[in-house]
Amino acid sequence: MKPRSIAYLVCFALMIACGHILQKFVLNHGVDRFVLAFVRIATGFILITIVFLAQKNRPVEVVKNHLRHFIILGVGYSGIGFLLKLWGLSLTTATNASFIMSLSSVAVVIFAFFFLKEKVRKRFYAIVAVMIGGVYLVTTG
Repeated sequence: MKPRSIAYLVCFALMIACGHILQKFVLNHGVDRFVLAFVRIATGFILITIVFLAQKNRPVEVVKNHLRHFIILGVGYSGIGFLLKLWGLSLTTATNASFIMSLSSVAVVIFAFFFLKEKVRKRFYAIVAVMIGGVYLVTTG
């Protein structure tokens, strides 16, 4: 892995961590989940559009074959996924939510195995068991 990719991923992880805290703060102050989800998605769309338009030399070609993937990512991940995250976050603490969402790394490995045909190392099964056990212990007290 290149150092630049590590730096980008570390920044992303820190932003996600700050996002959990800020979103829980906003939810604790009575902001509606639907309003927060809409504002976040709209803001993200505007920022991505600005970045996209600034890069005139590399346009993205939306082909009919890929339109289904754009819809699944846009509606499923950005819309429904974020709204489900806000519902879950509003019902628990930010710490519990972050521990539960850390299991997404397990889902990534499983989906990468089935969809991308990536290899799964044998020690992965032990790591998954420890992660699930740790999440269970942390969230149940």
